[in-house]
Amino acid sequence: MNTEFVSVSKFAESRGQSKGTVNAFIRKHPEIEKNCKRDGKEKLIEVGSEGYKILDEKYPFIKPVQVVKDTNAMQDLIDAQKQIIELQKQLNESVKLVAQAEAIKLMIEDKEALIEEKDKALNDRDSDIKSKNDEISNLKSKLEEKDAEAEKVRGMGFWEFRKWKKQK
Repeated sequence: MNTEFVSVSKFAESRGQSKGTVNAFIRKHPEIEKNCKRDGKEKLIEVGSEGYKILDEKYPFIKPVQVVKDTNAMQDLIDAQKQIIELQKQLNESVKLVAQAEAIKLMIEDKEALIEEKDKALNDRDSDIKSKNDEISNLKSKLEEKDAEAEKVRGMGFWEFRKWKKQK
């Protein structure tokens, strides 16, 4: 009887597994081990055996990825990417506008603070001017009183003046 054998390392390689992984599985399952034989350093397994079928179920061939060309889906993807790019451009423009608005807002706040400061200074000057005007009015009225008194004294004779001075 002519039976075909494959090495465990070739089996593992064809299935995308390591040789050690497949050997460990074989050691844990004696029903597979009885379908194996040694050829020098290599462990071989009989291709049509029950053990081979168990290994084949546990470690199937790596299935190639099927590429399906869906032109509608590709076009939808391209359109979506174009839309994303356009939205990113709009977002970038919006970010610039927001930054400009923030800068303008800061300038306005700075100008408002400056106006407030100037307004306070003007109010302080106004109150200083008012107090100086009041002081001038008081001095003016005192001066008028003194002028009237001086006028009165000018018209007095010597004895009247002495009498007047004693009264004060």
